[in-house]
Amino acid sequence: MNIESIGRYRIVRELEGEYTSLYEAVDMDTNRQVRVAAVFQAQQTAEDYAAILRGFRHHAHVVARLSGAIAHSSGILRVEGAGELEGIAYLATAYTEADTLKARIEDGVAWAVPEATRVVS
Repeated sequence: MNIESIGRYRIVRELEGEYTSLYEAVDMDTNRQVRVAAVFQAQQTAEDYAAILRGFRHHAHVVARLSGAIAHSSGILRVEGAGELEGIAYLATAYTEADTLKARIEDGVAWAVPEATRVVS
């Protein structure tokens, strides 16, 4: 969907998302680069949209608790914000150029044992 911003997040470009619309954006309050996952109410049933919004908020709370206890190098992205604005449920996280887990699995390259252990534990 072609949008310019979601709340305080100015959209830079659309990324490839599987289950949500995914954007690279800039937090206009902090000038941080973020990744924003968004779901548009108009494209969902009321029940599905409510469940997605609950899921985003739950994810934000869990990750916020984990990121306080675990170093960023663990692969847990910092949550920048989550909520709903004008019919758009969103979850903003720190932006990274790192490969997705799916891409890493599909590339067919064997992982070193320590890396594989870290991913599955």
